[in-house]
Amino acid sequence: MINLNRSIRVSLFSCLAAASMTLAASAQSCVELTDSVPELEIAKSSFADGDYGSPIEFMAGLSASESEIEGFRGQMLETYPNGFEFCETVISRSLSSKFREEVIVLGEPGKEVVYLHWQAANFHDEWIVLSFVVTTNFLDIEGF
Repeated sequence: MINLNRSIRVSLFSCLAAASMTLAASAQSCVELTDSVPELEIAKSSFADGDYGSPIEFMAGLSASESEIEGFRGQMLETYPNGFEFCETVISRSLSSKFREEVIVLGEPGKEVVYLHWQAANFHDEWIVLSFVVTTNFLDIEGF
């Protein structure tokens, strides 16, 4: 099981340009819900493509140590070297226009799926991921 649960606060804007370039070259895009947040969609698509660096830095930034980011990236690359064939946001809760909680399902047909769960807030017109968990066990996601 891969599980990274962090309390983090970093502006998503800081990595938006890098993630946008990754998305432009990306073959994978996630199935979006109708009221999606573009900055979060960029991170999801990059993650689904197997680019575990940009989205994790995009989310974790300065509050996760470089060794934590590299350890997580290494686990993901070892377990899912080519990313995922499908990516779909299955739950998206908005407690307000400035707070979003989502569960994204990633995987390949016939194989175990991976859940990406995050909580994000919009502070001063910038989306910030407050916490995230990546796991193969849905029960590891608190609140569901």
